[in-house]
Amino acid sequence: MYRLYLFRFEIPANSTILSPEMEALYNTRNRRERILFARQKYNQGYTQSEIALLLHSAISIVEKYLKISEEEISEALSFSRERQHQDEMSKKKAKIDEVKIMFQNSDLIEVICRKTGHTYQTVINYIFGSYSLVNSHYDNRIPGKLQKYEAEVVLLRSQDMTYKKITKIIRQKGYTGTVDVLRVFMQKNVNIRKILGYKRKKAKRNILYVNR
Repeated sequence: MYRLYLFRFEIPANSTILSPEMEALYNTRNRRERILFARQKYNQGYTQSEIALLLHSAISIVEKYLKISEEEISEALSFSRERQHQDEMSKKKAKIDEVKIMFQNSDLIEVICRKTGHTYQTVINYIFGSYSLVNSHYDNRIPGKLQKYEAEVVLLRSQDMTYKKITKIIRQKGYTGTVDVLRVFMQKNVNIRKILGYKRKKAKRNILYVNR
């Protein structure tokens, strides 16, 4: 004969502390790190299903990661704004060359304006060199609420201080933004350092980053 006793026991809720490397891998914005991690594990003998579990991702995503070429992985390192700036410069240079060729072929300025859609003054500038390929706003960084506190935020964060404590400290000095701005700034800072580290290793020389 068996006698049953009702009782209750507690299961401790252990919070899993992830390393910075794993946090970066779980962040889907770090596409390059996830691709390299997937390829590394695949070369070590892991199956696509096992890699998908490690990345908290779908198997179809892992398949795409493994099919990506080295050139496409390097392309992911480029800053989107820098790449966009280079494209705009190329397009503008093509327009200028087109106007100069038409002028060298003895086309009248009025004819060039009608064919290209440019204003009279724009055509004059293109012909006589009164122009700049670089957008005047490209190197001008719009000042934000956090800008003058950025160095202090990086220093305090390196001391393992939480974002809320950092926000409280800099608010006493005049900061009026939110704590989310600090998180976005630090995430961007970490990504930039990773990209620069890769580029320095690939170029085998020091590369200076200019904050824009």
